[in-house]
Amino acid sequence: MCKILLSGDKFPKFVEEYLKLAEKYGRELEVETVNMSVDVDDLIKSLEEVSEEVDMNYEVLYKYEGEVPQRSFCQRMMSLNKFYTKEEINVMSFRGENRQFGHKGQNYSIWEFKGGPFCSHYFSEYLVVFDENGKATSAVNTGAAKGKAGQPASASNNYWRHPSRS
Repeated sequence: MCKILLSGDKFPKFVEEYLKLAEKYGRELEVETVNMSVDVDDLIKSLEEVSEEVDMNYEVLYKYEGEVPQRSFCQRMMSLNKFYTKEEINVMSFRGENRQFGHKGQNYSIWEFKGGPFCSHYFSEYLVVFDENGKATSAVNTGAAKGKAGQPASASNNYWRHPSRS
């Protein structure tokens, strides 16, 4: 048996999905809800243990979120309403998506700087569970992505301006 500690009401779909899968595969799964925040790394470790027991597939994916978009790149990202792997986001950077907002028109890291200087968007991290056919059955928002990816532009990060423009 595997025990997972989950926080508040943020994970009800997640718990429901686990219980369905545990029942389907004839496994016993105990879920304890606690009123404290759960470290995402600990949750992922628990997921790995459970997924081995019940043949569950999951992936950590990211979604572009934030205020109503003004720039065409941000409008496009928001309208797609899509989950991305970190690798897919990095490919956008290497392809030069939105390079007009890079320093002197150069490619830049969309993962770190999203829509460029003064962009109010960020990437949120989701744990997405897939069924045996590869179809997503549930997605749980675990909060803003770690590091720069989860931060919108602000005074504390110089609004993502290039250091030469401080």
